[in-house]
Amino acid sequence: MSPLHPFTPSPTHFVMEQPRLFEVAALPTPSTVQLVESLLFVAGESVTVAQLAQALELPADAVEAALDRLAALCAMRGVRVQRQDQHIQLVSAPESAAVIERLRY
Repeated sequence: MSPLHPFTPSPTHFVMEQPRLFEVAALPTPSTVQLVESLLFVAGESVTVAQLAQALELPADAVEAALDRLAALCAMRGVRVQRQDQHIQLVSAPESAAVIERLRY
């Protein structure tokens, strides 16, 4: 009977890589317009351009440009970008008011 020796792989042994259970795709980098929309959506109340600029770490003019683009994109959708002076928020489209009232009650 030969003495027990610890296993030492020879150069002919190969370690097979384990298959992954699932692949996680890298998320795309969101545009400034997408980030502004997300912030307005989660804010739940009006925010200022300065607040958005601070959160995004961008200059106010970049935020203004993104707000203009977002407003244009929302023009035919169920939400709108509403501005009053420096305060901005997402609101439902005014033409949806009757349907929204039926949902609430």
